[in-house]
Amino acid sequence: MPLPGSTPTLGTEGEATTSSSVQVVFSVAREEAVLASVIDAIRSAHPWEEPVVYVDETLALSSRS
Repeated sequence: MPLPGSTPTLGTEGEATTSSSVQVVFSVAREEAVLASVIDAIRSAHPWEEPVVYVDETLALSSRS
């Protein structure tokens, strides 16, 4: 629900709105500067005032010896 003072892309301030969405999952190098750059790019391209971004560190294991 857009809070008072917000500028909603969809819907009206103070009213709950639903819409479809898409989840995008990708991997980036484990470097803070790279991650910061990716998050900055998401924020500049995304229509929401605060896009939802989850960052999760995972360990990739290879079956090769």
